[in-house]
Formats: sequence, structure tokens, C-alpha cells
Amino acid sequence: MPSKLTKINSLLLAAVIILGFNTYIVQNKLGFSEFIAEGLPMVIGIIIFAGLIFFGKYDKNIVFDNSYVYYTIIYIIYLIFITSYYIVINDESLLRYIFLYQYLPPLSIMMYANSKYIDINFEFGFFLMAFAASISSVFALGQFFHFIEIVPIDINRARGLSRSTLNYSSLMFLGFLAAWNIRCNFYRFFFMFIIAIGVLCSQSRGALLACFTFIFLISIKKIKFLSPKIIIIFILFLLPLILVLLFLSEFKVYSSASVNELIWRLSNTFNFTSGDNALRSARYWDVINDFHLYGRGVGATGPASGRINPGAVHYESFVLALLVHGGFIGVLYYMATISSILRAIGKGALNIFPYIAAFFVMMTVQQTFETPTVNTMAWLLILLVLTKHLKLNISK
Repeated sequence: MPSKLTKINSLLLAAVIILGFNTYIVQNKLGFSEFIAEGLPMVIGIIIFAGLIFFGKYDKNIVFDNSYVYYTIIYIIYLIFITSYYIVINDESLLRYIFLYQYLPPLSIMMYANSKYIDINFEFGFFLMAFAASISSVFALGQFFHFIEIVPIDINRARGLSRSTLNYSSLMFLGFLAAWNIRCNFYRFFFMFIIAIGVLCSQSRGALLACFTFIFLISIKKIKFLSPKIIIIFILFLLPLILVLLFLSEFKVYSSASVNELIWRLSNTFNFTSGDNALRSARYWDVINDFHLYGRGVGATGPASGRINPGAVHYESFVLALLVHGGFIGVLYYMATISSILRAIGKGALNIFPYIAAFFVMMTVQQTFETPTVNTMAWLLILLVLTKHLKLNISK
């Protein structure tokens, strides 16, 4: 029988996932503000972590590495200091401190996951996240072919039930990873199939590349390269794209603006001389000029920060944004972070490497992990993955 805490955590987990995948409904259909639509999942996610940290169950078989927690606390204090410095000398808004939320999840995750096994139903979380992504994917498919109008088309890109196309593609990526962790093979591949269609509808090449990276690495880890199973997995993932292309070829629906946009984006994936890729590449190089040894503090990057701080720069990359926040001190912190995580996971590092690689790809080419909803869903997924592997290790 699941404990009372497990039941409470499961209900809170359901709430944050449902709200996270329905930000458009919360804002535009229920009439709440953008801050509520984005902030509710984050607040509930913090409540989940608070409950886990104070009421979790200890296990003597897991060794707690305090060094990472100390690194993170010191780094957060440093970020507060450097952010305060810029707020004072530039007379900027105190709301810049809000963006410290981007650094609370890793602190909570490692404080908890390294010392306790988590009293939460990870199977339920994976299933619900994949289910929510699949529903949003179905709506996105309807938008893509212009027969569902519940969410307006944005620059010919479907966005399911999310507020923006970029948020939507990131959520589809997270849903894809969650679907892989479902125990039942039927539900696993059923959800992955539907979500893969949603990734295509989002027209996000970053999400597509991240999903391919994950499947490729997870397949190499589990089975021999080019064995029948890996071929089947790749076919299942490619099937949505094949079906779309066959549909276009058979019925000649090239007049659709969404279809034309998808074809153009896919065909220009590696074109860095024109289009949005050229702008993204230029911004990547700008980080060299913007990088300070002592950093710029939180709230210094991204479109959301720009509403508070007009001087905020936009890198199209959450990885570069994080480097700019802390400067050289941040680089040292991330190196210590990687070292601590590898030591904490030990022999299980190989099991989560595909997730780390896929996250790195997605965070490198898109900036949406800076938004509260995607950020919250991302670290909740990491929490579920760590819970799964820690419990499996304990049971052995």
C-alpha cells in the first residue's frame, strides 16, 4: 500500500504536470495572467521538493556527497552578490532576483537524491507526463493541418496547449523522454509515436535533434549497434516523418503554409548563412564579448528577463546564458557539479548519460529552459529518472 506521503506527492505531481502542459488554457481560456500560468507549476514543484526533503525516507545504502550542496549554496550566494551589484550600479529592477529559481532545482535534486530514496510514484509521473504530451501533440497536429482552432497558429508552427511554440517543443521533448521510461512496451511506443508527431508539428529542429540523440544513445547502451531492435526503434521514431512525407506526396497539399514551413526548416537545418540559424550563430559568438570573468548575475539574459531588464541579451541558448550569469566562477561551479554528479551516481552514470546528452543538446540550441514552466517540468523529469534508478539500485 502506498504511503500517505506518496499519495500526496502523486496528486501534487499530477497538478504540476497538467498545469505545465496547459499554460495556454490557464491564461487564455481561464483568464489568469501569464505570471500565474507560468508560475503555478513552479510553485507546486517547489512544494513537492520541500515535502520530499523534510519527509523523505533515508536509506543507508546511498552515500551522501555534501560537497555538491556546498558548491551550489556558495554559488547561489555569489550570484545574489553579483546580481545585487548590477542592480545598484545600473539602477535596475529588484525583480531580477526572480530568476534565481533556475538554480534551485539542481540544489534540491542533489541534496535529496544523493541522501534518500524518494517517496514518490515515478511510474505514475512518467505515464502522466507522456499522456499530457500526447494530448497536446494531438492538438498540435490539428493546428498543423488547420482543423483545430483552440490555440492560434503562431508563425505557422503548432503549439499544442502551450503558450508558445518554443515552450511547446521543449515540453514535447520532455514528454518523449518520459514515455521511454514507461514500463509497458505498448504504452511506451504508443506515446513515443504520438509525441514524435508533435515534435514534427512544432517544427523545432532542436527538439528533433535532442530526441534523436537520446534514442541513439539509449539504444547503443541497451543493445548491440545495428541489431534488429535498434533498427525497429529508429523506424518507429522515423515513421511519423515518413507518413507525413507520404501524405504530402500523395495528396499534393504543399499549399499549406505549415507544411511549407516544415519542409523549409528541415531542408535548412544545417544552413548557417541565412535565416534564423544565421542569427543564432551570430548570437553564439556574441557571448565572447558579453562574457565577464565575474559574470553578469541572474536575469541578465533571455526574452523573459528583457521585460524586467531592458539590457538583457538573448543567446538562443540556455547553456550560454548560464555561463554569462556566473562568468569564470560559474565555469568552475559547473565543472565541480559534473564531478560531484558522476561521483554520486558512480556505476549508474552510464544509465543516465543519454538523458544528460539529450538535455545538453536541447539547452544548447534553445533558450526555453529559462521559462518557469519548462524549467519546472525539466527538473521534475530529472527527479523521476533519478528516483527510478536509485530505487532499482536499492532493490538489487
